[in-house]
Amino acid sequence: MRVFRHFRLHEEDGAAAAVYSVSLNPDGSLLATCGGDKLVRLWSTQLFKSNDDEPAKHLVQSLSKHVKVVTCCAWSSNGSWLASGSDDTQVLLWTNTGASWTRQATLRGHTMDVLDVAWGDDDKVLASCSIDNTVLIWDVSTKSMTMTPKTTLRGHKNWVKGVAWDPTGRFLASAGEDRRVLVWRRDKNASSEFRVEADIRAPFEDVTAQTFFQRLSWAPDGRSLGVPNARKALQATACVLARGKWESVADLVGHRHPVTVVRFSPVLFHGEDDEDQPRSVVAIGGQDATVSVWTSARAKPLVVFRDCFGGAVSDLAWSRNGSLLCASSHDGSTCTFEFDVERDLGKRLSSSDARAHLDAAFAVEGGSNGLSLPNPAEITQQKKEPPKKKRIAPAPVAAPRVNVLKAKKKRIQPTPVGAPMAAAASPPVSPPRPRPVAA
Repeated sequence: MRVFRHFRLHEEDGAAAAVYSVSLNPDGSLLATCGGDKLVRLWSTQLFKSNDDEPAKHLVQSLSKHVKVVTCCAWSSNGSWLASGSDDTQVLLWTNTGASWTRQATLRGHTMDVLDVAWGDDDKVLASCSIDNTVLIWDVSTKSMTMTPKTTLRGHKNWVKGVAWDPTGRFLASAGEDRRVLVWRRDKNASSEFRVEADIRAPFEDVTAQTFFQRLSWAPDGRSLGVPNARKALQATACVLARGKWESVADLVGHRHPVTVVRFSPVLFHGEDDEDQPRSVVAIGGQDATVSVWTSARAKPLVVFRDCFGGAVSDLAWSRNGSLLCASSHDGSTCTFEFDVERDLGKRLSSSDARAHLDAAFAVEGGSNGLSLPNPAEITQQKKEPPKKKRIAPAPVAAPRVNVLKAKKKRIQPTPVGAPMAAAASPPVSPPRPRPVAA
């Protein structure tokens, strides 16, 4: 794998501005970034496969209709639309008119900062969340110039910091500063009707530190939901919840400060044995300026990238083929990790096989209790107690061959499996961001 770092993609008053979100379009040609300079910027991904010190020549376009900090951006699944949310309370939809990307629609409904947006699987519905304590559902199939929300979901008692649709479109998950994750079920017969399927609190009861964002993500097979800013045994974790039971089945432990974002790769991988279920790969980033990559077949990370940034990790984005992982930070820079997928991550499941696996698993909702990931605590316990079922021990993995490249100021050090994640002396400093007081 290779690592590339780029600085000052967003600037304000001559200084680097925070990059709050990143999103790769489906064909992998464009990366959208947004940040503290009130802009959404579109970049050729050729920039993020090199150490070019002049990123400006890879800039495709700057989108400037927001009037305050832009906190989130996300491409639709067909790549024709880009959604962005801002402290100006609005969500904007952008499309390519042929000559350039232009604003097509303005979505008004939130009363305070928008923190996250998520497209439904059919690109006809969009969810957004805000520090006004609500999740709004938008019918974007008409692409009218001005839209109002189709549905308002009120369940959180505090700021809502992340939203994510499951791959089947049946569930929407939201994470809030009230230390809860709500899973909303969409009515099959009335797409605008939602009810709370699960109110999940246990993994977050001991959380004391808050994060700017709580960006959660579903596994591509829909069996698991990864949630940041959890805590267990006084350690910051990302927890993995099993669909159906909505209980934590794994804790991704190792980050020394709160986890801010969890992103599953959109690719499923063959199991380590022919009879194993397909594997998923997930990346997590935290306030310790560290990114780690995990697989559902192992209890330890595949690789850990320490000292990526001088500030908290704000967002992560995978390319559709799983070969690129892009991370952004409050320090105003991005890191891109380029994987040799077959060598570093495993053999990919074909898209048709992955879809068949998804359809078979959820043809009748509720037929699965979720995909269990190894839990380090459970593995430790199994050494003392005989397992009730046959357990196949994971084979050791050789350290990935990594070509580590030097950034301008510091070196990003990838750490292979087996090496402990060192504690940071103190959390990296993130630039302060003014926030209104929630109602």
